[in-house]
Amino acid sequence: MRKTCLLTLVLCLFIALPAGAAQAAEAKIGVFNMAEVALECDAFKEAQSKLKSTYGKEEQTLANKEKELKKKFDDFAVQQAGLSADARQDRQVALMREKRDHDDRKNDFMRKIAAAEGKTRDQISRAIVIAVGDYGKKNKYSMIIDSLSAGVFYLEPSLDITKDILKETNRVWKEKPKKLTDGSPLTTGAN
Repeated sequence: MRKTCLLTLVLCLFIALPAGAAQAAEAKIGVFNMAEVALECDAFKEAQSKLKSTYGKEEQTLANKEKELKKKFDDFAVQQAGLSADARQDRQVALMREKRDHDDRKNDFMRKIAAAEGKTRDQISRAIVIAVGDYGKKNKYSMIIDSLSAGVFYLEPSLDITKDILKETNRVWKEKPKKLTDGSPLTTGAN
């Protein structure tokens, strides 16, 4: 009985394997590097430029204030031996208050930057998802995989479509469909 079941299983495998191999041969698979696309796309370059123009001056002001505070602390370290105990304590309290106020301003600034970067990162990700879906449909791909998140250690160069996805992402970004900014769920061929 066991031999019969085993023989039947082996026979079924031999019959099913050629059909599965034929389907796999017909599948068109593409692989791209999402991180590379995100860092090289026009959207990222625009975002960097916009962040710099919007927040660059404030960032420079904070950096200058930090240098100024460091100099004040260094000067205090040299001068404190010549100050009375009360004067030393008053100066130290004033410096610590000034540092705390600066740290609060710097933290507020970092939160603004993080929020702006998060919004842009979301828009870039959405543009990439739309671009991959459009490219896949247009070029009749069965599957397109991100090489980093899929854990791909080796890739036949002919499967790498990173440059094509980058071009498609730039096209999507240039057209800026409402889907990039409205927060609606994205649909791709996988959904």
